Parts: sequence; C-alpha cells; structure tokens
Amino acid sequence: MTIVTRGQTPDDFGDAVNRIKVDRTNQDAMMEAFGNCYYDVVYNQNCFNPQDAKIAVESFGDHVKRYILTSSMAVYNS
Repeated sequence: MTIVTRGQTPDDFGDAVNRIKVDRTNQDAMMEAFGNCYYDVVYNQNCFNPQDAKIAVESFGDHVKRYILTSSMAVYNS
C-alpha cells in the first residue's frame, strides 16, 4: 500500500506502507511522482476543486485500474 502525504502530519503506519510526499496541487510534481507508477486502485479523499481533479486524472492517466473519489461536498449540501 502506498499513501500520498504532504509530510506535515505523522502517521502510525510504520513500515506497513510506502509514502510519497508530494504537493497534489502541483501538476509537474504529481506527474513526476506518479507518471510511471501503476496501481490497482487509487482512493482519493483530497480533491477540493475541478483543478485538483484534472491534475489527478492527468497524473494517473491509464496507470490505474480503478479511481475512487470521495467528497464531503454532499455532506454540506453544497
């Protein structure tokens, strides 16, 4: 399992996960981090606007079998 983080908050996963530190709002950084990676599933809980979605889709492209995006937008009735 790989998690993506800004590297600002520690987690309790230890060596059970791989970590990629990246600014997900930076298209070039995302392409560098994920352009040559292949994943079965990407589960994205951090998409704040259409630009974030565009960056994620372009960065993962056809390198992911299933892309899941969850949003709290519906919770707030936005």
